[in-house]
Amino acid sequence: MKIDKLLIFGVGIVAGILLAPKKGSDTIDDIKDGFLDKTEYIKGRISDIKTEIEDDFDGLEESFYEKTDKIKNEFVELKDEIVANVEEAIDEVE
Repeated sequence: MKIDKLLIFGVGIVAGILLAPKKGSDTIDDIKDGFLDKTEYIKGRISDIKTEIEDDFDGLEESFYEKTDKIKNEFVELKDEIVANVEEAIDEVE
């Protein structure tokens, strides 16, 4: 089944090249140029997507460090508050 479809496809391409109003070499050049254009487009899109992912990751990394610093500072404040309360309780007991 696959071989039949590939054979029909191949015959269609050959017939299209042979029956085209242009010379075969011109048609092949047009096909090659179209393929190269699509290749360049795909390379550009991949580059754009890569840049977007890198930018998103950088933003996540910054956000992560900002949040961890905030949590660290909150723990330091909480520790200081606990130490102050314990010292106050010790002073009251003495």
